[in-house]
Amino acid sequence: MHTATQQTPAFLLRGFQPLATANLLALTADHVQRPSKESKSAEEFKESMDMVRDLAKDALKVAQSLQQKYYNMNRTHNIYKPGDLVLINPHSLRLLKRGKGKGNKLNMRYKGPFEVLEQVSPVSYRLRLPGSYRIHPVINIAHLENYKPSPAKFGKRPTKHIPRQDFEQMPEYEVEKIVSERMIT
Repeated sequence: MHTATQQTPAFLLRGFQPLATANLLALTADHVQRPSKESKSAEEFKESMDMVRDLAKDALKVAQSLQQKYYNMNRTHNIYKPGDLVLINPHSLRLLKRGKGKGNKLNMRYKGPFEVLEQVSPVSYRLRLPGSYRIHPVINIAHLENYKPSPAKFGKRPTKHIPRQDFEQMPEYEVEKIVSERMIT
């Protein structure tokens, strides 16, 4: 039984509650119950089922609006203006190349700050990104965070722009000799 509609899907689709397998095994053919929704004519049955389905649709809409209300209660999106500074979450955008044996624990949580150039849609912004970032400059708000500059009492702190290092740009080295080897099991 669905908690919002207070009906089973089988009843809303077919107009009767089907028997469970255990009930079918216990009953003989003479004792099998027929559909519980009986009516004098097919038109009355259709009207009653349409009414039940409309009630179920209304109940689902009410449940969805309640879920939306409680979901959005503590969730607000930041609104940025052109010229604002934001940070990018490199983990959600998959900007980090993970090498074998390297984890994400020591990577920077956010990269930036980057300047907002314009608001493209209610949930995406165009940013001024350096050339080393090979991504589209329009980024969804879910990947952005407010940039809070360092308080004056701490002085000016350096901000690091760590470029994304692709394997094509990394220097290559030729192995002169293998000193030792070991097998890890």
